[in-house]
Amino acid sequence: MKKLQYLLLALPTLLLAACGGSDDGGASAQTEVIFTTEVQTRAASTGVIANFASGDRMSIYRTKTTAITEIEATYDASYNGTTWRTTPGATIGPEEIAYYFATYPAVAANSDATAIPVNVAGQTDYLYSGSAQKATFEQPNVTLKMRHAMAIIAFNIQSYKGGRLTSIKAKSDNFPTEGTLRITTGKITPTAYGEYSKNCDYALSPTGWTTDHPSFFTIPYTIGTNGLTIELTIDSQIYTVTLPEMRLTPANKYIFYLTLTEQGITLQAEKTETVNLMDDTNPITAEPYSYLRVNHTASKFMAPTLTGTNLRGIIYWGDEKQENYASGAIHEYGTTTTKSVSIDAWNVATVSFGNVNNIQEIDFSKF
Repeated sequence: MKKLQYLLLALPTLLLAACGGSDDGGASAQTEVIFTTEVQTRAASTGVIANFASGDRMSIYRTKTTAITEIEATYDASYNGTTWRTTPGATIGPEEIAYYFATYPAVAANSDATAIPVNVAGQTDYLYSGSAQKATFEQPNVTLKMRHAMAIIAFNIQSYKGGRLTSIKAKSDNFPTEGTLRITTGKITPTAYGEYSKNCDYALSPTGWTTDHPSFFTIPYTIGTNGLTIELTIDSQIYTVTLPEMRLTPANKYIFYLTLTEQGITLQAEKTETVNLMDDTNPITAEPYSYLRVNHTASKFMAPTLTGTNLRGIIYWGDEKQENYASGAIHEYGTTTTKSVSIDAWNVATVSFGNVNNIQEIDFSKF
């Protein structure tokens, strides 16, 4: 009898063990989804993300299908230097299939994933994951390939009078300052327009920069026929240039080349460079610079003849008119008062004058 009682007492324990949870793939089994990211950025520019840093946060969305419209869960994810840990914890069970999207930086949990708020004022490199990434119980590792949604306007300034750049301002009622981002495509729809100004601190020189250009993020858009007015504050003086009509597309850096001399600032539109953020930037080409000034009293003046390989220049006629240098160019004034003609030129080998009548002075001191 004692032996029988022992067996009866042990039986409930065995039954309980049989009814408990197990790791045999039952419905209660879950495994953690591990998130890693790739941001393949090589083009150097202020604020562009090449690698995430510990503590960075982004939003991750789980969906039933590859469409962003069927969201099952939203996670706040924090980077630990290797992987992203989610709150709440992201898990997946046997027989389940889940799809994941992401956007950086993190947004409020109730944000519409098809219309993530974007603003230029924050100068943020907004990133999105694009197409859905699949996870299963057997393959829970997800790599999110993050892409750049913004464009960049940058400047390479060759200054032949030194100076310090302290502010850049986009001055246009048509410049987009806010928008909404769709994280599947990266398309940003502008929702507000106005001026944008950014403080900076750059010492200017004749060589410009090969990296770290003065720049700012912009919502991709088309600069219209009136152009985009840019005000640059250099040594407390405001210089104005107008960027031409063009389409600014996502993940592209547009480098506008400017020349600053005693005559003022000039945009060299033909040298504008477009650099995809996946590519390396190209260094500015060093070219020998020359300056020539001529005082004269002629009512019709012919430009001096300059020669040289890859010669280019700007001629200022002394009556608030200027144009690209061309040999033999003639300018009419209508008066015989004293005028001062000056030329900024690059790659000059020789200079000659076809007619020296009415010329009072020729200044070669900076030639």
